[in-house]
Amino acid sequence: MAAARTSPEPGRDVSRGRIDKREAILDAAFTVFARQGYAQACVKEIAKEAGVAKPTVYNHLNDKATLFREAMVAAAGRVVAEDLAAVEALAVPDGDLRARLEDTGHRLLQAHCHERSRALRRLLHAEGARFPEPLEVVRGRGAGRVTEALAGRLARLILAGRLRAADPETAAEQFLALLTGPMEARTAMGARAVPDDELRAVARAAVDTFLRAFGPETGDGAPVPPEPRGAAGSPETRNAETRNAETRNAETRNAETRNAETRNAETRNAETRNAETRNAETRNAETRNAETRNAETRNAETRNAETRNAVAGSAAAR
Repeated sequence: MAAARTSPEPGRDVSRGRIDKREAILDAAFTVFARQGYAQACVKEIAKEAGVAKPTVYNHLNDKATLFREAMVAAAGRVVAEDLAAVEALAVPDGDLRARLEDTGHRLLQAHCHERSRALRRLLHAEGARFPEPLEVVRGRGAGRVTEALAGRLARLILAGRLRAADPETAAEQFLALLTGPMEARTAMGARAVPDDELRAVARAAVDTFLRAFGPETGDGAPVPPEPRGAAGSPETRNAETRNAETRNAETRNAETRNAETRNAETRNAETRNAETRNAETRNAETRNAETRNAETRNAETRNAETRNAVAGSAAAR
């Protein structure tokens, strides 16, 4: 007798569908809140973004305020997952330490500067006073978990002698601060996307500073010195080459500006001289015309006087 075919439990399908729909609503809500801000966003637009009816949104989440809180927490969870995945690059404590740290730093910066992460920070700054709960959740479940995970990886590197003896949590906090510290200004408080080559440069600089403080110790207890300044491919050389290139570009732009100003000044001077020449020619022409008119006037007066004298002489002769 053939075995009876089993079918999925109906209750499980309904539950899975409800969870998927809730996640779609939260994702759509975060998108709309990030685009419009809390005050300008409306549940009708969120429902349209999620592809559900407006009453469906209220069936899953009671009101707009609850929707905002839950959407922020869900977005923070995704950001934290990306950060934790980046930290996993340090799970094995062997290999090129600098390269591993730079790769981890680069991946952490990519997650930090992702549009979702930037939007999350913008909303936390804008709505933190009205909704303090998401901010506390992000700090506790988010930053705290990432710091703890990174501290665990650094602790293994310390035990392996790859880093000098130090408090792993302090080292983790310092490493994250070196990475994210410059980014608020570089992203214009989350409004600007940062090019990937700029993220790599920040990661290299952060790792260089971190290893100066936490690099492995030499026999006398001092940290192992970093690559010599000026060594080919070292961060110092790359930074110096970047600064030199920026200096040359700035000098070129300044020279072009000065040349343009010189050309403009010469053009204005030439125009001024031409205008003065034209004015002088106009004045000379007017003077010649006036002299001609005066001469003609004097000649006419002379002829008139001669005519009057001739008429007077003829009258006297008669």
